[in-house]
Amino acid sequence: MGLPKAMVVEAYKDLFGNILLFVPIPFFLFFLAGRSSLRSTILVAATISFSVELTQFLLSIGTADIDDLILNILGAVVGYFGAKKMKNLVE
Repeated sequence: MGLPKAMVVEAYKDLFGNILLFVPIPFFLFFLAGRSSLRSTILVAATISFSVELTQFLLSIGTADIDDLILNILGAVVGYFGAKKMKNLVE
């Protein structure tokens, strides 16, 4: 007896949606803002994600969840390594 298919699909959408949403952030930091450190990437992603979660909590819209914060930062870290690789290929 497993979980209903709809719950599993929703969990995957939540998981990958939060990760994919933050992958582009390091690209903007690398190529537009000239920042290329992992630390600045994590700081910017954490700030943006925390702001979104706080807004959801204060306005009672959506679901404010620590998992979203963690997955958003993970997405930014994944994007960081992709942007770094792309930057090395361009140079």
